[in-house]
Amino acid sequence: MILITDDDALWAFAAFGVKVRRVYDKEELAVAWREAVGGAYNIVFITETLAEDNPELVVENEAPFPIITRLPGARGSRGTAAEEIRRSVIRALGADITK
Repeated sequence: MILITDDDALWAFAAFGVKVRRVYDKEELAVAWREAVGGAYNIVFITETLAEDNPELVVENEAPFPIITRLPGARGSRGTAAEEIRRSVIRALGADITK
């Protein structure tokens, strides 16, 4: 598992065995993204801010792996991460249990 983040507050993920990759610009994001989806990891977390602000780099994966999940950053949610998680739950369970 890897977390690609632009937020220092998310380093707590490292305590759970998740590799945390802090990026500061588009070039670093591009390198981290290629590494993450290039077969090195099965689960990729990325902050929704990075994903939304860089749609040309962060593209959806059609293959079953890696599983890509957006997470809200420590500065708050834009709502897209929560909606993605809700859709995943509906797909897995066949019902919306979040409402």
